[in-house]
Amino acid sequence: MEKSENGTLLSAHAAVMEIYEAVAPTLGPNGLMVMLVDKSGGVRTTASGVAALEYIRAGHPAAAMLVSLALSQHRLMGDGTTTAAIIAASLVDTGTGRIIEGASPARLVRGIQKAMDNAVSGMETRARKIRSVKDKILKSVVDVAVRGDAPLSKLLFEAAGILKARLKEKGFRFPEAVRSWDEPGDLLFPGMMIDDCYPAGDVRSETDQAGVLILSDYIEEEPDEDSLPAIPVLASDSINVILSGRGIPRVLAEALAKKGVVIFTRIPPSELEEASCITGAKIWKGRIASLGSSDIRNMAGHAGKIRWDDEKGRLWISGALQKPAAVMLIGGSTRELGAERERVAKDGAAALQSAISGGVVPGGGANEIAMFMDLEKLSSETAGHEHAGVECFREAILCIPGQLAVNGGINGDEAVKRLVESQKVSRSDGWGVIGGDAELKNAEEEGVFDPVPIKIQALKTAVHTACAILKTHIILSTKDTGITCPDPSDYFKYETTL
Repeated sequence: MEKSENGTLLSAHAAVMEIYEAVAPTLGPNGLMVMLVDKSGGVRTTASGVAALEYIRAGHPAAAMLVSLALSQHRLMGDGTTTAAIIAASLVDTGTGRIIEGASPARLVRGIQKAMDNAVSGMETRARKIRSVKDKILKSVVDVAVRGDAPLSKLLFEAAGILKARLKEKGFRFPEAVRSWDEPGDLLFPGMMIDDCYPAGDVRSETDQAGVLILSDYIEEEPDEDSLPAIPVLASDSINVILSGRGIPRVLAEALAKKGVVIFTRIPPSELEEASCITGAKIWKGRIASLGSSDIRNMAGHAGKIRWDDEKGRLWISGALQKPAAVMLIGGSTRELGAERERVAKDGAAALQSAISGGVVPGGGANEIAMFMDLEKLSSETAGHEHAGVECFREAILCIPGQLAVNGGINGDEAVKRLVESQKVSRSDGWGVIGGDAELKNAEEEGVFDPVPIKIQALKTAVHTACAILKTHIILSTKDTGITCPDPSDYFKYETTL
């Protein structure tokens, strides 16, 4: 148990600010490196805030909550993790000061949430729409996201060209089309690749004009050798490839192989879902023995070519698909470099899809300066402790342009003042901290933009995290109940096609 007059809040504040100090210097093009050391003395360096958060050991519950919810930003959107973490920490910092001065935590939090709703509305109003994958603004967004890696940017746009019909499809996540592999170069494959699946017996290397049946992860017990009613149905003229979530009974697999049916097993559910989507095959979730001929006709899908790489254990599906598919295979001279390039490519894919989905706003902290100014009216109309919450939010979001300036080697407070003045005088929301030289310029004119869905989700993640910490009055150690709490991010997802 931990309790005293603001003692819980002060200890939470100290723990959260340690996280801030660790990841804030990684923000932006001038971000510094973080050195990560594990228990055995292994050392890894990274300039990625999300990588630092993934490996950091957060001992305090408030710090652990901050890390967990910041990483939920990465799971949901694929980017904006560092932004979410440092805004959350800044909100805790400014909010703690207000509470110590006497503000009611509940009313302060209401003011913060009111400010967030207003800021989100303003951001959506100011968004610039992306008309197509050939939009020049989109090129700028992706180039920034991939840290200027031209081959990765080119690969992403080639893949987006193939998948353009699906980029706004609900549930489709472009970053999931990015994979690392053990080759030195990159490859764009116009189809689907499944790693680490298992063939049932000997299989041919290629199957053309494949009739595809997909079985879920439920398979009944080994059938009696004399009772295999499913074989004539499964080995019909319309089916010559079966994809299964689990193993196929040996007797059944051998019998089907003799009929020329190729079987691949232990395929993850997410891969089965994608295979179903692109081939048009419906996933059979019942017992194999209950399949009938009419079921096969309704469930079967099609692929122009299915190729099995026995050496690598990879299954390639392509050609004449129901929906377009593509996989980007990212390589590197070492495994570590390949993994880092994969992470950067996923950032670029997330930025590209988010920009197409919800538009963009000027980057380099310009958006946060614009939000700060937009909220001036709300602040003047709000009284009491809620007013303190609005001001807390306004002050906290300035951490983004301020930290970008500091990381670029200039005074953060002075930079923020100059940016506010520049936006007022020019009546433009574009002024931010731009480029490796950290110059104060118009981000729109310089082609620096941030995707709106990522910015909004980062803001919601930060506010949700900070408000939970600011309203916590006591920390209790509990017994293990075996109950798993739901992911808090489920309650505040930004409504988007991602």
